[in-house]
Amino acid sequence: HVFILTETQLRSDSGIQIKGYTMFSRSRRNGIGGGVAILVKNDEIKHVAPHISDRNIELMWISIRRKNKNPLYVGTYYGKQETRSSKEEIENEMYYLQEEITEMQNEGEVLIAMDGNAKLGILNEEPSRNGSGRS
Repeated sequence: HVFILTETQLRSDSGIQIKGYTMFSRSRRNGIGGGVAILVKNDEIKHVAPHISDRNIELMWISIRRKNKNPLYVGTYYGKQETRSSKEEIENEMYYLQEEITEMQNEGEVLIAMDGNAKLGILNEEPSRNGSGRS
């Protein structure tokens, strides 16, 4: 009932329409590529609201109101490319991402999907700087 997308490559926050779904999106603020979006099936999820981060990271959330429960926050994040970003830029972004997650956890349950642009080594590839856990 919910599609979570990263790297949409949309140039604006409108334009895609899929019958029966509402799309919430955040295009990349500077340059081309990137972008995140969440599509919600209209007849299944009635009480949903977007939450766009004020932080300069490719992240957005929707909140889903649930009867007799705290809201569910669904997020999508697209991480910086190692080849185009310094270690310091990536570390700052991870700090901002953690702040966002903590803020949402204070309000309800959290589910986040992301493309962190990290090779972890789980598919026999060499772990990248973003995925190695090393400085």
